[in-house]
Amino acid sequence: MAERVMVVCDVCGSAPAETVAITAKDRSYRKDLCSTHLSQLLDGARAPRRGRPRKAEAATANAAPQAAPRRRGRPPKSASPQAAAAKPATARKRGPITDPVILQKRRDALAKARAARAAKRAAAAKS
Repeated sequence: MAERVMVVCDVCGSAPAETVAITAKDRSYRKDLCSTHLSQLLDGARAPRRGRPRKAEAATANAAPQAAPRRRGRPPKSASPQAAAAKPATARKRGPITDPVILQKRRDALAKARAARAAKRAAAAKS
């Protein structure tokens, strides 16, 4: 047995209704409204501006201007030209691995990865 959900206006109960999201006093609400009640709700409404809301200006006009607050965290790479000049143009090359234990571990890991990839390809070929 199938069920059908119909959205009706929360004010008058007429069938073709649209859901509206409303935020007031830091709470979110949803209300279903027909076209008549939706137009009444939108009467005199304005679209919000994009971006963050503007901060309130200082209450006193003759107050001393405050310095900008210090940035927290790491500055972007392009912020300091001295840091860019101090960096070497090329990174230091890694030396060859000479330790036989580390070499064997790396070879074993590569062999295991190759075997897993081969098994995966074989399984895909079977399907």
